[in-house]
Amino acid sequence: MPEEKAHSSIGSAHLATYPCISQEVVGSGIAINLLSNARVPVWAGCIITGLDTFTFLAVHYLGVRYLEALICLLIGTISFCFFLNWGYSPPTGERLLVGWLLPTIQSWAVTQNLISRKPTIQVFTAIRAGFAP
Repeated sequence: MPEEKAHSSIGSAHLATYPCISQEVVGSGIAINLLSNARVPVWAGCIITGLDTFTFLAVHYLGVRYLEALICLLIGTISFCFFLNWGYSPPTGERLLVGWLLPTIQSWAVTQNLISRKPTIQVFTAIRAGFAP
């Protein structure tokens, strides 16, 4: 492939990814704003997201093992917070185990969709919202 075509293809690919990246950065800024109860403005959340990205790039520059260690640290932090919240939440370990083995749905989790007038399960909406970004 001639060099000019290669550069134009790479340039086109970069231009095509900018709208997707900007949505993720703004979405992260909004998420930080919501999680901080509006103490952090959206623009500052976007800057935090950019700094986070550059942190990963800097750690990757040190080596793959350091990047793996950082990711393990982040996963460990998430796990710690999950189990801390689980300890403060009302369900006991027995109820959680029963829920894993015999999934049921409570009546309050089924709502009526305003558009189609059919029952909608909120769990499916939450799962879809998790995969949307």
